[in-house]
Amino acid sequence: MKKLTLSLLLAAAVLAVPVYAAEPDSRQKATELIEMLDMRRLMDAALEDSMQSGLASNPEMAPFVPVIREFLARHMSYDSLQPELVSLYADNFTASELDAVLDFYRSPIGKKVIERMPALMKAGSDIANKRVAAHMPELMAALREARKKNDAQAAPAEATPD
Repeated sequence: MKKLTLSLLLAAAVLAVPVYAAEPDSRQKATELIEMLDMRRLMDAALEDSMQSGLASNPEMAPFVPVIREFLARHMSYDSLQPELVSLYADNFTASELDAVLDFYRSPIGKKVIERMPALMKAGSDIANKRVAAHMPELMAALREARKKNDAQAAPAEATPD
């Protein structure tokens, strides 16, 4: 029985290993790519923009900014996410594909994309935030209506005697 249990555990461990593991060359190239993209700066800018947007809509959170910053630095910073970002690229692109991407970003247009990416990301975020704000009354009305329906459906179930 112990041999069977040990065999099953061993088989489960072997099957749990991913079928595809990134080749070491892909990991090195993925690291080079995220560094070339200046991912640290992009992530810092995105986190700061997100925090400022949140504070603009919830100014009562201002006293908690230090706590939020510390939390984000610990869990959402480039340093905390870098290994997973490398794996993300390395697991999805071969070394030769990453070479092609790197070649693009080394080109003049690729450098322009890298240079303008933070402003483009902020502008895109601003567009999305304005769209949501413009349609917030519609969302709130839909949520109120959904709550009424949920409350009405829950009321008969709560009213039934035990």
